[in-house]
Amino acid sequence: MTTESPLAKDVHHVRARIAGRAKQNPNDPRLSADRAELAALRLEQHVANVLATAPPLTNEQRSRIASLLAPARQTEASTP
Repeated sequence: MTTESPLAKDVHHVRARIAGRAKQNPNDPRLSADRAELAALRLEQHVANVLATAPPLTNEQRSRIASLLAPARQTEASTP
């Protein structure tokens, strides 16, 4: 018996929410935010899977990987 991770459950929940909203109203303005949330959850899930099987990262590797998120942080900070 396999148990789903909380992250996998979140992905399924958001996918179901998107399906429900799209079925009721394909022009629902919340769909864009839901799809962005789903993309972020899938990315998080992928990173978690890779890190679970990867050897430990060096500080330099961690810094390089973290810098990939820097543009997103700057965008969030500039959003009112």
